[in-house]
Amino acid sequence: PFSKGGFTEAERFFARGLNRLLGGGDVGPKVTATRAWIPAFSGLAVSLVVDLKRPLPIDEARTLLAAHDSIEVVDDPAEDEFPVSGETVGGDTVAVGRLRADESDPSRLLLWAAADNVRFGGALAAVRIAKDVLAAKSS
Repeated sequence: PFSKGGFTEAERFFARGLNRLLGGGDVGPKVTATRAWIPAFSGLAVSLVVDLKRPLPIDEARTLLAAHDSIEVVDDPAEDEFPVSGETVGGDTVAVGRLRADESDPSRLLLWAAADNVRFGGALAAVRIAKDVLAAKSS
């Protein structure tokens, strides 16, 4: 159920509603939402917003992330494939996906990350890795 650009209607609905509640239009904040259903057996997941100095093509972001030995890119919207924390249990990598440019700011990259918090050290490590990889590319 992903539209062109990688967002679902539910995500757009939530973002528009929250924007209206907080002032609406140009007065309210720019809101971007990520919605995912994940099992909570084990592991952690996080929605990330990465501010870059310039827009980064999604294919290039996938390539940069996949080059890191601690990251597994799981990102195929056409096949409804994205990281799920329950599927990372027992793994030593951080699964990242749902990569897309922010509709409110094309130089902002959005992604979802999931990891086995016991084996890898938590989604915070995913944040650090993604930040380092993307910061190196955007500088």
